[in-house]
Amino acid sequence: MTCSTRITEYEGVAIIYVAGELDLSACPEFESTALKAAESSGHRLIVDLLDVSYAEAGPIGVLIKIDRALASRGGALAVVCCDKHVRRLIETARIDRGITIFEDRDAAASFLKSASGSGRDT
Repeated sequence: MTCSTRITEYEGVAIIYVAGELDLSACPEFESTALKAAESSGHRLIVDLLDVSYAEAGPIGVLIKIDRALASRGGALAVVCCDKHVRRLIETARIDRGITIFEDRDAAASFLKSASGSGRDT
């Protein structure tokens, strides 16, 4: 199973694109790349899961670590996801109760640009 990650910028916000199968073997690379992106993001980060074809709970749980790392510095995280399987996994893990999930990058970028710093729904 393969997973690739790429860090870039989208609409003035740091973004990590994740593609492929996000399984347990991809977890260490995903976590390392995502935390690196969080460090260099100016405390605002989008994790784009639109091109993830399959995901397991372990790597999805990394989103919590990223959110905590950003929140500890007054930052915010937004996740972009529309795949039904991946979305269901996020909802089952209840990650969506603490992290804001969007169906497109524009909405996520807009949210982060105007976020007060908490990255949480109010």
